Amino acid sequence: MFTWADLPFKAAGGGIAAACVKNQYRSTYSNNVKSFDIPSQRAAFTNYTNFITENPDASGSGLLWEVFGVQNVERPRNSAYANRQHATALGLLQFQYTDASLVPAMEAYGKAWREASVAKSGYGDNKLYVYTNYARGDEPLEALFGYDSWRLKKLRQLKSVYDPNNAFKGYHDVWQGN
Repeated sequence: MFTWADLPFKAAGGGIAAACVKNQYRSTYSNNVKSFDIPSQRAAFTNYTNFITENPDASGSGLLWEVFGVQNVERPRNSAYANRQHATALGLLQFQYTDASLVPAMEAYGKAWREASVAKSGYGDNKLYVYTNYARGDEPLEALFGYDSWRLKKLRQLKSVYDPNNAFKGYHDVWQGN
């Protein structure tokens, strides 16, 4: 047992608190998978080790998989939560570094990791599925909000009614206006 105040220092091996260190750059790549392809996972962790060895300034980075009991998550229901059936395991490759010259290497590695993860996700459709809070910003909005043709249309319709000035645009804006 530990206190709520200690949670960031205990959860994820202290990674939550470490991700909040000031004066560092951060960048994230993410993808959800249905199952773990063992050869792909081995390759991902070998590539991660090689990346950190070649770029020691990024040693505060991490590759994390969040796996939850999904029986209630996957159960169909009348919900706005998109990609419900594509949330078995959430992959998060988070870079943390101080040297901005790392960006090209980090982006190349991050994109390659994400592409490989999508290809072996177990969903069989070669589509990217991302938990909204873990999105980088270069994903298609459907990867966050759902590939059903009606979803973005409905979100934009609601946005125009309840937030016509786009005050609550957040990280991943669905707005098509100015």
